[in-house]
Amino acid sequence: MQMASDESKEMRGLAAATAIQSSLDTHHRPMAPGEREQARGSETNHPSVGDDQRHYLTRVDGQTGGFVDGLVGWMRTLGYRSLLYSLRLRGRFPGNLRRAPARLWPGNETEGKAITVGHFAWAGYTQKDHDEPFTDREAPDAFLAYLHSFAWLDHLAAASQGEAFRAVAEPLCRLWLRDFSAVHSLAWRPDITGARIINWCYHAEYMAPTKDLILRSAVVTSIARQCRHLDRSAFRAAPGFPRFTALAGRVFGHLFLSSAGGALDHAEAAFARECLRFIAHDGGTMARHPHEALQSLRLLISLRAAYRQYQRECPADWQLAIDRLVPYVRGLRMGDGTFSRVFGGAPVAAKAIDITLDLAEADGAPLSNGAHSGVQRIAAGQTILIADAGPPPPPHVCAGAHSGTLAIEMSDGDHPLILNCGAGPLGRPLARDLAWMARSTAAHSTLSIDNTNSAQVRSNGSIGQAPRVVSIDRRESDQGTWLDMDHDGYGKRFGLIHRRRLYLSSDGCDLRGEDQLGPLSWRQRGGPPWKQLVHRLRGHAGRRFDIRFHLDP
Repeated sequence: MQMASDESKEMRGLAAATAIQSSLDTHHRPMAPGEREQARGSETNHPSVGDDQRHYLTRVDGQTGGFVDGLVGWMRTLGYRSLLYSLRLRGRFPGNLRRAPARLWPGNETEGKAITVGHFAWAGYTQKDHDEPFTDREAPDAFLAYLHSFAWLDHLAAASQGEAFRAVAEPLCRLWLRDFSAVHSLAWRPDITGARIINWCYHAEYMAPTKDLILRSAVVTSIARQCRHLDRSAFRAAPGFPRFTALAGRVFGHLFLSSAGGALDHAEAAFARECLRFIAHDGGTMARHPHEALQSLRLLISLRAAYRQYQRECPADWQLAIDRLVPYVRGLRMGDGTFSRVFGGAPVAAKAIDITLDLAEADGAPLSNGAHSGVQRIAAGQTILIADAGPPPPPHVCAGAHSGTLAIEMSDGDHPLILNCGAGPLGRPLARDLAWMARSTAAHSTLSIDNTNSAQVRSNGSIGQAPRVVSIDRRESDQGTWLDMDHDGYGKRFGLIHRRRLYLSSDGCDLRGEDQLGPLSWRQRGGPPWKQLVHRLRGHAGRRFDIRFHLDP
């Protein structure tokens, strides 16, 4: 790698800005034919708004969960716990139960065997032989949410069947029905309730057995009450995947119960609207997280399979969502079939992704130019390169987003070359300090200034001040593909933008890159005139920068 610095002519009144050119070749070589002229043209057109070649992704500020939101939520919880609300959840006992839908997603047999002996492990916490597992005071909320969702039933089913399954699941089900028949702030949280309904429906053969009419009646009555609760609360779930899960569970419940009075029709329409809101035109989800996209696709495939089993027509908007998600999921895969960690993805086995895509029954080449999601993918020869060309999600959408704007990841065949740290395995998060470090800019293959993050990683896990505008100019020719990207994440602190340009030849054997630090335009800088003058007079000479490329061992 070769690096050089020179004084930027654009800085004028500022002290020197640093321009960094990095070549990923072993030896320095001149730019590709026509590349230098193209670079000059892009420099001229770079700041212009509305350029034909360049498009902009802007981070949308959303609700941040302040004091007022917390107070309203607390008052709403009190209302849910009232006797009046409990009476509103009553209704006619469902008389026409459908047969449990066929399970599509196998669980983990190893985890299932541990559950059979009373050992539950999730979110870095292990519970062993606990008499009251759902009310464990030492367990973190993430672990309790996992227990209350009954997502562990799939793992249990992978390790045991018949009486062996029932011997473990039935006592826990009775325990939950005894202690949580009324609305509870965590156990009845909309997304957890939706996931629990789905898991109970899939395992209804054991959770609501026909031989035990008392247990069956209690389970079915509880599902009906939870569905009525979601009718009133699902749209209040946290935006993003939690709300998507809550609305999907609402549909599953009403479908399984053969609900009358138009309840299923209303649930279908609400979920269809959420699909259009949650999934962008290029398939990207709100949080831009690979595992979230995979789980969303699985929920949609499961719903479609259930509708086919019950011979009910699947809404067209659901199929449209599947058709959008499939190219997006494919576009996030590296040469070995796993997800890129540019966006903070957790390790997911390539086989699990293959199974999901096969069951999706949807065509579509891998997404290469994500105009809405910010995914930029170049596949040439055996080389695959993925870049994060979008701003982080709003703080209320994803609490685990990473600060890696303009980071890249690269593989040659099934061999990873340039990586990012990513997240810990699903359900086994890293230690708090290590997780914070893995989300930092330094943990990504990109540039950082003064060892600071381009996006603020808050103590509660959300992303605060972050790149607001990311611009992308992608051009393709017979010689190769050119990416020209920049972000303003360091604008307010240092008055600088980070610009990254990449070129990959059509045969995938020649990758070249250039990182630049340049001044913000007056419009980009924003703020009152006196503050802009301070930015100009302060100067930025001596600022340290680091360009990191994390290489596969």
